Amino acid sequence: MQVEQVDGLVPIKIFLQAKGKEVSNDSLPQFIEQYCRSQCIGTFLKEQHTGKLVSEWEKSIKEMSERPELVDMSPAISAAMAVKDEEELVSLYIFWPFI
Repeated sequence: MQVEQVDGLVPIKIFLQAKGKEVSNDSLPQFIEQYCRSQCIGTFLKEQHTGKLVSEWEKSIKEMSERPELVDMSPAISAAMAVKDEEELVSLYIFWPFI
């Protein structure tokens, strides 16, 4: 899967989860709805998580009729975070001026 060129800013939406004794909100259902509309999701496939929120998440995902394709982002993140020499930094700046 190739990341496509996007004109302008990439939209980001943050879903705030209620903490502790706060009144429960509908952020998880909203997020799952958005997740279902996606065709492809970048993730770290080898990571395993536990907890109440993860249990709710897994239950909701199992109930979905269609799921997005999961793409392992580990190699891309590793390459982006690797130490760069001066020539590579100049090349990156030419192609990705927002870095």
